[in-house]
Amino acid sequence: MLKITETPVFTHVVKIPVPADEGHRDEQIRATFLALPDDELAEFNLSTLSGQKDLLRKVTKGLRDIVGDDDVELPFTPELLEQLIGRSWARGAMINAYCFAIAAARRGN
Repeated sequence: MLKITETPVFTHVVKIPVPADEGHRDEQIRATFLALPDDELAEFNLSTLSGQKDLLRKVTKGLRDIVGDDDVELPFTPELLEQLIGRSWARGAMINAYCFAIAAARRGN
């Protein structure tokens, strides 16, 4: 049975290739996203930096498995989101995870 909700959210693992000496190391976080309808999603120009960041500001509703220098998990805040989407490697991974999840949901319908 399909349930239609006003604010459909989903949580996915986001694999992030963190730059490191001689390459990168794979890290992962869990992000909770809002599933936008097609007409709202089409408003974002993902070929621009501002469009990418605006999309992630709109759809990201939670972040988990992110720790600070003291190894204590950081709570989700707008500042944490800005810090993360200010890094191209993290921003790209989040957009890929979101778009893949939305595309997979479309294929399943």
